[in-house]
Amino acid sequence: MTLHGTLILAALTRHGAYLAADSRSTGPELNSVQKVFQCGSNAFVGITGHLVARGQTIGAQGQVLCDASINIMEILRHFSSEYSGDGTDLVDRVTRRIYDFLAGYWMLVIRPSRDSFLASYPNVSEFCEIPILGRIGGAYNLVSIHFPLSADGRLLKPSVQDRFEGADENTEYIIAFGKPVDGEGIEADFRTSEGVLATMAALYRKAIAAHQDTVGEPIDIGFLDENGARWIATKLNLDQFPASRHEGPEAV
Repeated sequence: MTLHGTLILAALTRHGAYLAADSRSTGPELNSVQKVFQCGSNAFVGITGHLVARGQTIGAQGQVLCDASINIMEILRHFSSEYSGDGTDLVDRVTRRIYDFLAGYWMLVIRPSRDSFLASYPNVSEFCEIPILGRIGGAYNLVSIHFPLSADGRLLKPSVQDRFEGADENTEYIIAFGKPVDGEGIEADFRTSEGVLATMAALYRKAIAAHQDTVGEPIDIGFLDENGARWIATKLNLDQFPASRHEGPEAV
């Protein structure tokens, strides 16, 4: 059994950067999970993909040898509550922490019953993705940590992708992680916080309509600028977002 889903939106603007996540999970269906966490004074970390996994190792006589679960959300929550660094080591530490837990889970649960895992999750190429938004030395950075799986169900070494590569102080855009969202017909407004939130609300409404089983309100939104990291909103319903004052055909 696994909890999965998520749409995370990261926005880079001239007045700051945002990281937002929905609260839906499946297996069972919940609308209250947290998928983005403040990490220290200048970073946020999120989770998409498989949030929680549970499994058993069954012996030759049908007996349960191991009954285990792994909760990536709680691992990130615990790590974020303890982290007090300046962000320079954050990506490496998050990568090691998540991979160490996954490797142990794979050894105890997945490796002995890999055929069962492959039958339950065919064509799964990645267990989860961890976006990290930070500000180091006056510059914003956004990376995503990937935890890939091989075609035969092995846990592979994680990889890190720079998502703000080439961005400068004039760059403004939104990046989506997790479920795909169609930005056609939504005009991005980066001029103010209200405009960014209205743009995000429009994208989440589209994503929820397309992926009702895995994306849903309320929304958590973290904000980062020269004054550090802080929450703009936690568990905000879409009808509480600012209304967009601009409509047009330009896609995000």
